[in-house]
Amino acid sequence: MKSKLRKTAEEFARRRGISHLHVIDYEDVNISATAVSSLKRAAGQLLADYAPSAFEERLSPAKAVALFIDRLFWDEATGELLMCSDLAERSFCLPIPKDHWGLRAPAFLQ
Repeated sequence: MKSKLRKTAEEFARRRGISHLHVIDYEDVNISATAVSSLKRAAGQLLADYAPSAFEERLSPAKAVALFIDRLFWDEATGELLMCSDLAERSFCLPIPKDHWGLRAPAFLQ
């Protein structure tokens, strides 16, 4: 998993030749159970490496997802979602494949 974590969204984009990143709000996104599992593994690794005092052996899925909602980007070219965490004065981004996320249906108030 460490190879998928990058310092910044810009560095991640540059390394993969991405030129079309769009900011997206976390409240507009649904992610799959597989994506949540990946986020949970990555969150555990990040906390263990960069914030050991905050590391929880049994990190809940909700806390893991919350760690990666500092900034989200949609890659127009690949359809991937980049979920980024700002931790220990650094940013780490995890790519979510296009088949593992989608936009939430809008809620209408009556």
